[in-house]
Amino acid sequence: MKRITLITQFFPPDYAATGQLLGSLTNKLSELDLKFTILCGMPHYAFQKNNIDLFEFKKNRTIIRTRISRFFKKNFLGRIFNGFLFSINSIYNLIFILPKSDLYIFTTEPPFAPFISLFSILIRKTKFIIIIYDSYPNILFENKLISKRNILIKIWLFINKYVYSNADRIITLSSPMAEKFIEDYPYTKNKISVIPSWADIEKIKPLSKGNNWFVDKYKLKEKFVILYSGNQGRCHDFKTILDTSLLLKDSPRILFLFIGNGYHNKLIKEFKKKHRLSNIKLLDYQAFDDLPFSLTSADLALVSMSENAGNLIAPSKLYGHLASGTPIAVISPRGSYLEELVTSNNLGQSFKNGESQEFKDWIINLENNQELKKIFSQNSRRFIVENFSEKIITKKYFEIINQILNII
Repeated sequence: MKRITLITQFFPPDYAATGQLLGSLTNKLSELDLKFTILCGMPHYAFQKNNIDLFEFKKNRTIIRTRISRFFKKNFLGRIFNGFLFSINSIYNLIFILPKSDLYIFTTEPPFAPFISLFSILIRKTKFIIIIYDSYPNILFENKLISKRNILIKIWLFINKYVYSNADRIITLSSPMAEKFIEDYPYTKNKISVIPSWADIEKIKPLSKGNNWFVDKYKLKEKFVILYSGNQGRCHDFKTILDTSLLLKDSPRILFLFIGNGYHNKLIKEFKKKHRLSNIKLLDYQAFDDLPFSLTSADLALVSMSENAGNLIAPSKLYGHLASGTPIAVISPRGSYLEELVTSNNLGQSFKNGESQEFKDWIINLENNQELKKIFSQNSRRFIVENFSEKIITKKYFEIINQILNII
């Protein structure tokens, strides 16, 4: 049996999408005679309970959690410091505590994954895969959080080049991310694989509002619910969404529901208060088991990217919405992969950043056209079942692991 060590800051029962996806992936892969040691942080990003065991033993999976990853608050600097502390702890465990594995899998949660994997190259000299969820440090200087000329960024990029040149495989979540990655690191061209995120299509299914307790609890039955669910981060466009909500303030049936938290949460609350908008409702992250009900409360799902994030991120929230059979509205730079995916498969409509008036007109049309809404809903569900089910994605990961380790 081959031994694999996965290093990821977020892992169930944390609500973060990346962690939940890795939880289901390792569970499925462990059924294929792979033994996992999972080094992760204690729930912190989006979780409400604290009575979580540091060690958890399941069939072919040993989960080791550290509290050090939630030492600081959940703001931007806190996340950076928590990620750094998690990285230091991971390096220590890889060198001195954990037995050597046949394969290591690193993710860009925390962003410092290349620093951790550097030690596996220099000390362990093992095979490894890196999963790129977000392109760091590009996100930092593209969002003008730090200069590209900063000495720390230059060191980071230098380490990236060394690590990526030694990786056995690099996985990105979309083709534009892969193209941008190859542009920055040309020598990785033959190492790149594109494997998108996915959703549990057995857990998340279409559900009528009449049978949904979440709809009853929050009095959504008579509303046309436009849902943004998940991280309200820096790389997502909220200005276009909020401007659209202002244009629709006199449409009493239309409600913008924001579930989650993040950098832009304060902006949403201030916008609602400033304009006295009754058509905006905010809820914190919901329990993971309630996700099938919160997602199916929506008549329209929102997925957005800021203008400079088109090839740096790939929002995982899309796949849960597809599984729930919800029409999709994309707000992104023109020509983004999200625009192509949604429009070419007739899953909804795409709008360029800033097109609030066009978005408002389309919403009104969709609200009044149940037949069109039904077509989008059916297409969404069919599309994910045929392309992005847990079974399909697990097979893709297993094929890569098999190529590296020659399991069969």
